[in-house]
Amino acid sequence: MADDILFFCRTVKEHWPRPVITGAFYGYFFSCFNRQAAGGHLALQKVLNSPDIDYLAGPQAYLPEAEQPGEPYRSRSLLLSMRLHGKLWLDEMDQQPRRTFAYIEGIKDNRDNYAAAVRENVAQLRRNLMFSLAKGSGLWFYDFGPAGMDLNARAERSPQWGSQGYWDHPEYHRVVRECKALADSALHRPWRSDADVLLVYDTEVNAHTKSLVADPDSVSLQLIDFSSLALYYSGAVFDPVHLDDLYRVDLAQYKCVIFANTFLLDEQDKKVIREKVARDGRHLVWLYAPGYSDGRTLDAGRVSEVTGMTLRSIPGSKKVAVAVAVGPGVTETLWGRAEPLFAVADAQATVFGRFSGSGLPALALKRLPEHTAWFSAVPLTDDRSWRLIFGPAGVHFYTGEKSIVYAGNGLVTVHVKSGGTHTVALRNGRKVALALPAGPSTVVLDGESGRVLSGPE
Repeated sequence: MADDILFFCRTVKEHWPRPVITGAFYGYFFSCFNRQAAGGHLALQKVLNSPDIDYLAGPQAYLPEAEQPGEPYRSRSLLLSMRLHGKLWLDEMDQQPRRTFAYIEGIKDNRDNYAAAVRENVAQLRRNLMFSLAKGSGLWFYDFGPAGMDLNARAERSPQWGSQGYWDHPEYHRVVRECKALADSALHRPWRSDADVLLVYDTEVNAHTKSLVADPDSVSLQLIDFSSLALYYSGAVFDPVHLDDLYRVDLAQYKCVIFANTFLLDEQDKKVIREKVARDGRHLVWLYAPGYSDGRTLDAGRVSEVTGMTLRSIPGSKKVAVAVAVGPGVTETLWGRAEPLFAVADAQATVFGRFSGSGLPALALKRLPEHTAWFSAVPLTDDRSWRLIFGPAGVHFYTGEKSIVYAGNGLVTVHVKSGGTHTVALRNGRKVALALPAGPSTVVLDGESGRVLSGPE
């Protein structure tokens, strides 16, 4: 698939009578429904390294938890890798507003519900637009227009149905204008990310894992989609990157680096990690079975070597649970059978989580001469587990609540499900108390002064 894309883009560039921009729908990674190996998007590096590609595109993430208020809008690709290769990522914002009418069938007074729906849509629209601005990417609005297609089961039927497009409302137009003005003001400034967490993923490893409905890979779905979802709820900000691009990253801003599905590591990968990443007091988080394969053989000993922590193999089972020392009820689980499975067996490690039943250490920290290593035997899908790790790493928390934060380009965007008082801690030490109306809200702040630039209504 990658070869076909590059062939056609190269053909266009060579034969067009003037300079032309070429791109493709490619680079899907998140929200692939555990079908990464079957989806054809694994040769990302080949595409990104080509001069024949200027941009890549795809619909935003549909699952998990991506469409309701209080949930994170997010792209499907590894956005930092796009920027490192000088490519633009464009989201197809395929997210309709919730539609209703002030008068049902032209008779029933529905104005309160109508006003609430508009406010909810405004909050989500601003959230979606500001994600792209914060991440140095772009988007377009998917709109079926006035054709009257009923794609929303919650929307009431009405003779007015089909009289307007999704976004044909003055409040939505106002939000678009506000966000466009913010984007224009930043257009000629060097873009910067305000993330201090780096989330490392691989695509090639999916050629070594299962991708079947009846017998699914029991860890990748959690490591890719649900671990990243929990990160959005943590109050911290992160950048996702491809493993092969680690050598390109300026690591100075990142206090914590998470290795998510890096079961496949070759000698060059390990050299980059050892010489560039595992230093300067940085915290490295290793999930499940890093380095278990070199592409030719499987070796449990490599997992200890890579993490710097002594681990031992234990029998896998269908029910694996780890009680995390954050508070009562914080348990991380595997959703399927996992083999291999590892327990911490290092006397110098500090234990923060144990397997239920056996009590063996499953989540631990070990301080090494130049960095701190964390190992978790299972994917971490609870935001409280991430906050436990991020605290000692010195990661900045913008919020203490389970809210969504995007930060980049000098702007901080906060999206909340419910109103009330919400406190935002800026990086410079300022704290901003937001008194928000009932229902979902999205607020855009200046990252230095805390001044409200857009929202709430």
